[in-house]
Amino acid sequence: MGGHGALISALKTGQFKSVSAFAPISNPSKSANWGIKAFNLFFNNPEVEGKEYDTTEIIKSGNYHKVPTFIDVGSADQFREKMLIDNLKEQLIESDYPHLWKSRAGYNHSFFYVSTFIEEHINFHAKYLNWENL
Repeated sequence: MGGHGALISALKTGQFKSVSAFAPISNPSKSANWGIKAFNLFFNNPEVEGKEYDTTEIIKSGNYHKVPTFIDVGSADQFREKMLIDNLKEQLIESDYPHLWKSRAGYNHSFFYVSTFIEEHINFHAKYLNWENL
């Protein structure tokens, strides 16, 4: 599952103790490149139904389960503009949502980026699962 799928699952179900995402699509109902195109295929009324599957819009609505969240994005991510990640960051701050946000200088949307920082994500989750840090 991608980062956006993880965020949606945590927010909508409340079944997770924590959630993290590397460079997730963050506001698909406003992303002409990815979200709007897909939502038009999935939903009868994408402008309304799509908001139920949009992390930024769910946070904005206040109708979610609060889960400690870790968002990680590279400053040189070639998809940054399409992901609308800054919309999510602004909404998390405005909503006083518990989160950790890391912007990694010079990193793009690559396996190298994920492999470099995955241990931080594992330790983040371990803290909420009452495990010792690895």
